[in-house]
Amino acid sequence: MQKTISTLIMICLFIKVYAQEFSASVNRNRVAVGEQFQLSFNLNATGNNFRSPSLQDFQVYGGPNQSSSMSWINGSVSQQITYSYYLAAKHEGKITIGSASINVNGKTISSRPITIEVVKGNNQNANAQGNAKNGKSQSNENADLGNNLFIRTVPSKTRVYLGEVLSVTYKLYTRVNILDNALSHMPSFNGFWSEEIKQRASGFHAENIDGLQYQVAEIKKTILVPQQSGKLIVDPIEMEIVTRVRSRNQNNDPFEQFFNMGMFGGYQDVKVKVSSKPVGIEVLNLPSAGKPQGFSGAVGEYSMECSMKPSAQKLKANDAGNVFFSISGKGNLKLVDAPKINVPSDIEIYDPKINDKLSTTEAGISGKRTFDYLFIPRHEGSFTISPPAFSYFDPRKERYITLQTPEFNIKVERGSGGQGKNPVISYYNNNQKTIAQLGNDIAYIKTKTELKNKKKPVYGSGLFWLSCGLPFLMLGGYAGYEKYRSATMKNMAGIRQRRAGRIAVEKLKTAKQLMDKNQPSAFYKEVLTATTGYLADKYRMPLSEMSRDSISEMLIKQGVNKEKSAAFVALIKQCEFAQYAPGIHSSMQKDYADAIAAIENIENT
Repeated sequence: MQKTISTLIMICLFIKVYAQEFSASVNRNRVAVGEQFQLSFNLNATGNNFRSPSLQDFQVYGGPNQSSSMSWINGSVSQQITYSYYLAAKHEGKITIGSASINVNGKTISSRPITIEVVKGNNQNANAQGNAKNGKSQSNENADLGNNLFIRTVPSKTRVYLGEVLSVTYKLYTRVNILDNALSHMPSFNGFWSEEIKQRASGFHAENIDGLQYQVAEIKKTILVPQQSGKLIVDPIEMEIVTRVRSRNQNNDPFEQFFNMGMFGGYQDVKVKVSSKPVGIEVLNLPSAGKPQGFSGAVGEYSMECSMKPSAQKLKANDAGNVFFSISGKGNLKLVDAPKINVPSDIEIYDPKINDKLSTTEAGISGKRTFDYLFIPRHEGSFTISPPAFSYFDPRKERYITLQTPEFNIKVERGSGGQGKNPVISYYNNNQKTIAQLGNDIAYIKTKTELKNKKKPVYGSGLFWLSCGLPFLMLGGYAGYEKYRSATMKNMAGIRQRRAGRIAVEKLKTAKQLMDKNQPSAFYKEVLTATTGYLADKYRMPLSEMSRDSISEMLIKQGVNKEKSAAFVALIKQCEFAQYAPGIHSSMQKDYADAIAAIENIENT
């Protein structure tokens, strides 16, 4: 013990005072546009009030990060403070980084400017945020993430026909720990009809690319249908990600590496922007040869069915019947328009109601779309209703196909009471227009008329006094209702407040079942619902106003100490980020125990 203390005293006594030196350096002075590099400012003394030069020509991904180190060379001890940035140049050319300044012992000293050469993107940084095949490892700096973190845009097809369905999946690939993330730019899909595929959070899964093992998460899935031919671009998606990387020293001194990376950590959090590359889709025009006359743009693989209830094939005049026209299959079903049914002039037919039983998945849109037509014959007789032909283009067979169903024969009998006295029929079509009193356009003329003098004074009548008292009755009723509603809401809030802990425990039981079944995404969702719902009920705090800061402030005001409050907030953050953090699922047991402890702490308080 005495020897250790003596050694430390000797280190302090034998520090050699060097002339203060403040220098700038980069880990490489020739980089490509968009390629990350490290800029460092090194001071061999103690200083303060560090001022950075202008970095407007660069994208700043991290910094300034401050680190300190000590070295012992030939019996002399020196210290060094480093301010580092992780940058990427925005344009080509020779760029000069200006001087930084810092105060040392009351004096301001500056570093010398440093110049780097920026060249056009090359294989060293090509697709650093694209796919793994083009994203080869960059340099030797861990902060230069390269093939360790990127997003890929994965279309199901890159060559389609106009109107043909394809899907696009955005995937995040990582070999580093992700601490935080946020979507900063969403694709617009110009030239496409699009629909997002709703999916449950599935967390990360392993995937091997060129011998490298990645953790992969699907960020977004979308169904696309091109609306114009030619070269269309699927826009990139962009994320801001905070990741933790190991620091690197600017020299190979083992004593400095021991203090900077071993004894005192050597890790730093870096915020980076990661985006996928735009992907081109070649959209072919549908062939003009063999295009049917009634073709309306349906593309896919379909079957057709046309049906009519037996009761609709034998009607009375002015009675309503229905004919059903169904398209089933896989393709751009949501864009298929209602076909036109040809009927005789003695039959009125109205716009159809559309009933969809469709599912949208990564494989496309499939299911059935049914058009329900209402028709009304106006006169007796025998008539024929001809279902329309349905034409579509099959991209797999690369040809047009036309489907046809048999005609329907209907027999219309004379309406009851003759065709001049018809019953009232009401029907609402898609435009919400009502058909009423069909066949009664002209009524009989009344030949007998009686005139009576019905003029009576209003003042003093029962109606007059009722009108005077009505506003007061309404006001009293409204006041009574508000009092009743307020008491009811207060009572319900009190019930929820008293039962908050019990409800949270029930939800955590469900979370434990999910944990036992090894369903991490559903587990963390249930824990998050239990904890935030508990706070909402316990302290009558709207979910919309909840943030980590507001939760921390509210808990402290309620008497929860800072340590327990911070633990509660950390648990919520853990649950929110679990689906994007590789390896986090291994701590479900701990997080479950922390959730129970956090709620018990507040209940005890």
